[in-house]
Amino acid sequence: MNPDLIILIEKEKKEREYMDINNFTIEKGIPAPKPKSRGFIAVLRKMNIGDSVLVPRTEYSRVLSNAYYTARKYGMKVVSRKNSDGSIRFWRIK
Repeated sequence: MNPDLIILIEKEKKEREYMDINNFTIEKGIPAPKPKSRGFIAVLRKMNIGDSVLVPRTEYSRVLSNAYYTARKYGMKVVSRKNSDGSIRFWRIK
């Protein structure tokens, strides 16, 4: 490995370690935002095992990880396949 690169990596690590905590202000009384709706659980709960749902390509990235996370959290299992038009079909299999 290039010695200059090692020095650069070590320098970056040191800069991250020594963050000036005096630059932060603790604020009280600011309400936390409400959690975002996990809308896919409503879809999963309506689905029976073997049912599927088609997700348009425009919603693909938003729904993909949410569907698997939500299914696992509620003891369900889903499988998905990407279609030639870019959409995805999810099946509930458990």
